[in-house]
Amino acid sequence: MDDRCKKLLYLSQHRGMKETDILMGRFAELHLESLKAQELDEFENLLQESDNDLLSWIQEQSTAPNELNGPVLKMIINFRKSL
Repeated sequence: MDDRCKKLLYLSQHRGMKETDILMGRFAELHLESLKAQELDEFENLLQESDNDLLSWIQEQSTAPNELNGPVLKMIINFRKSL
């Protein structure tokens, strides 16, 4: 795993809210190394959002802004549904 992926893995596992720590951390463990550069950018942008917003989008309680509502968010939503 390269340094960028290690950083993103750490950030995804230490968000501050247990639910997002677990969900984002598990997703990152399974998928980070297979994401393309553009997808890593999208994942990194998602990690900059608040836990409450991120969890709301992942649970499909609200819709993410267009600039964040991309393939990686859809992957995370599908990952949550598979748990």
